[in-house]
Amino acid sequence: MTSMNHDDVKQSRSISRLIDHAQTRIREWIAPLDRVAALVPKCDHLLELGCGQGILIKKLACRIPTITGVDYDERKCRMAKEQLCRDLPGITILQGDIMTFLNTVASDSIPCIVLADTLASNHPEDQQRILTECFRILARQGTLVLKIMDTMPWWKFKFSRMVSLLVYQVLRLSISSNQQLFYQSSTFYRDKMAEFGLSATIVPLHRQPFNPFSHTVILGVKE
Repeated sequence: MTSMNHDDVKQSRSISRLIDHAQTRIREWIAPLDRVAALVPKCDHLLELGCGQGILIKKLACRIPTITGVDYDERKCRMAKEQLCRDLPGITILQGDIMTFLNTVASDSIPCIVLADTLASNHPEDQQRILTECFRILARQGTLVLKIMDTMPWWKFKFSRMVSLLVYQVLRLSISSNQQLFYQSSTFYRDKMAEFGLSATIVPLHRQPFNPFSHTVILGVKE
């Protein structure tokens, strides 16, 4: 019996590692994180909210010495720690609620904040709360980087949404697999940044041949 239990544990761990690997590869395939990383300005400290398994953090670690990643998904945080924290002492991964964490951060203290496909996982009212706190803690001349699935062009948005539903609700590759997704347009976020006094620029990453996803980045600089 003991031997069988031990074999079951080994098999379970193997399956878990396979799922982790598949999830990482799918994320890298869907999202142009190299291009997102290239838009992130060099700074002393970066905060990524909804960091997942740390794929974007890994791409930024070569030029940003201190990075803090926060995510609600305990399994993704474990993946990020295993991949990053052992060899990169400047990286900290925290598991927990984003709003709870933001409430502990001092105003005007973070040079750069990144949310990559994070806001859509929150109800619009919660998105407003998260953005309000991000604007509060962002340092003067700091940059807020939002990577989203834009709602236009409509056919790319429909395809992007279909793939997201497949990954999250069919394959269930996230703790958030049962939650709804609430998408907003890039112009909505640009206007929201303007309300808070940020100078915002929309960068449509999807404008390249054979790209069926509506990837877009909105960059906001706090004056």
